[in-house]
Amino acid sequence: MAKYRQVTGNVTWAKFTLEPEFAQWQRRRTGARLRGKHYEKRALAHLRAEYGPRVMCSPWIQYMDESGKHFCQPDALLFNVEKGSITCIEVKYQHTQDAWLQLRRLYTPILERLFATPDRLWHFPVVEMVKWFDPQVAFPEKITMAAVVHLASPRDFNVHIWNP
Repeated sequence: MAKYRQVTGNVTWAKFTLEPEFAQWQRRRTGARLRGKHYEKRALAHLRAEYGPRVMCSPWIQYMDESGKHFCQPDALLFNVEKGSITCIEVKYQHTQDAWLQLRRLYTPILERLFATPDRLWHFPVVEMVKWFDPQVAFPEKITMAAVVHLASPRDFNVHIWNP
């Protein structure tokens, strides 16, 4: 698995924030990374067209855990007030364990703190949106195929294939 940051211990606070200065540095991408960024850009445009103001694409979140202050940026958050859900979406060109690590070990604990209520009003389904799905990829939990993003199971790890 790639080396993605994970939450260390408990998240003590989290807030939406502006893009941090380090994120504005230009990075040259080639090959597979460039193809992945192009796919992500098209997938986020598709989500905006499909869900309009219910989707928040690429929000920056600052948070603090036991190792200090950090930033993260989920690919998209889909709000469904009626169902009390905020679906966290990670876009990948192809299915990978990295998506599980980002969604389960980073974004979910941060969102749980960011939207904490005494009565646990919100639940947080997770969706890996991919162009290519390989069922042979070893995975740490059961996968549910989500035909549409907004109907993702709140308990399972969901994969949605979007192949334009």
